Amino acid sequence: MQFIEKLDKLEARFDELTQQMADPAVIGDAEGYRKIAKEQSGLAEVVGKYREWKKLDGELAQARPMLQDRDPEMKAMAEEEIARTGERGTGSAERGARNGERGRGER
Repeated sequence: MQFIEKLDKLEARFDELTQQMADPAVIGDAEGYRKIAKEQSGLAEVVGKYREWKKLDGELAQARPMLQDRDPEMKAMAEEEIARTGERGTGSAERGARNGERGRGER
């Protein structure tokens, strides 16, 4: 299975667990709620980073075609957006590295 597919499944599981935690039947079962909350909590950081990566990837995908624009101002705006997005992605990887995690490019 591809890495992105695994992350998509983790994200779906995280969302499923989050919904279960709002279910009155689960809320009334202290032991069941604890187990669900623990699993959801274990996925929260990975899913958060994956969602951040997807957002940055989408922003880059929108900006890249603008690099081909004949208008120098549009091209400059695209270059700035790509640089800004890259800095945010690098900052995220650096924060992860400081916390003992691997950055996106180190997998």
